Amino acid sequence: DPAGVGYVYLFRQDGALDPAAGQDYVSYQFDSGVLDAGGMPGAGSKQPGDASGGEATITTAYYSHHFAGRWIMDGLYLFAGSLPDQNLIDRFRIQLAPNDCDRTENTFTSGSGYFLANVDGPVRAIRSYFGANSGIYTQRTHLFYDQRQEVVTDLRVHALKGIVDFLDYSPAAIGMRYYNDLNPAGVVIDGVPDDIQPGEIGWELTSGDPGSLVMVYRLASDMPIANRTSYYEDNAAPAGPPCTGDEQVLGASGPYYYPLECTDPARAAVDPRHCAVAYPFQLSRTILYDAPNLSPNDAQARYERVQMPLAVVVGGS
Repeated sequence: DPAGVGYVYLFRQDGALDPAAGQDYVSYQFDSGVLDAGGMPGAGSKQPGDASGGEATITTAYYSHHFAGRWIMDGLYLFAGSLPDQNLIDRFRIQLAPNDCDRTENTFTSGSGYFLANVDGPVRAIRSYFGANSGIYTQRTHLFYDQRQEVVTDLRVHALKGIVDFLDYSPAAIGMRYYNDLNPAGVVIDGVPDDIQPGEIGWELTSGDPGSLVMVYRLASDMPIANRTSYYEDNAAPAGPPCTGDEQVLGASGPYYYPLECTDPARAAVDPRHCAVAYPFQLSRTILYDAPNLSPNDAQARYERVQMPLAVVVGGS
């Protein structure tokens, strides 16, 4: 109410107060140096704008991730299960289509790019970066919490063949079981090809003695996408080598959308012939790091919680 009276409170502090109250739920070690008190890379580390850098380790009480480069996540350790010292993934991979090696997380990392944020806070760590070959404004942001990660990918690029965004597991994950909301019976990750139902998925679960990963997906886009489906491949001896990572494809799984229209507002402003409309396209993946041997019912319950978070209501007296 512009006619009413309002109040603004300003507080001064001398730096002696620890805003974390003595707690630190996430550790983010960037390149060769831990992030400094301001949350930025310390002395000797690659700076945020250096596309060639990006090696990092994120550790909480429940999990640890390793990045070999800006887009290259190549390590996942789950601490609640039977293999806390074993890396369970080969790669977090991204391509234009399955078995299409023209564009991958490797080419994205080696091309032009920029770190927007590398922040290590007491409650969460933030890793955000731009640049995916010709999609110079394409952005991925990771928000790491103690038992949860949000991965948000914003495409800003010309029309594409498609995008498939998936985890490829390591041999340490053999024996775990993969499920999604279209395949609640699940299949064993064992390097032997399976025939499962494709389609647009709301959640995935990879579960076993090493621990459980629940992944929930949300796509924010008004683009008319002809094919909203999923990808799954489990093959220890594929006909051709995978685009990145090791020589096997183990429980590789994730959402797959194709074809895609232009998503780059900057291109639409100067090249309306090829980009008449720039559609928003934001894919969010929530990863929950959980106890061993969760069931599909457990995954469905977590999916519902993610889709309908607690609402905060402030009322007057």
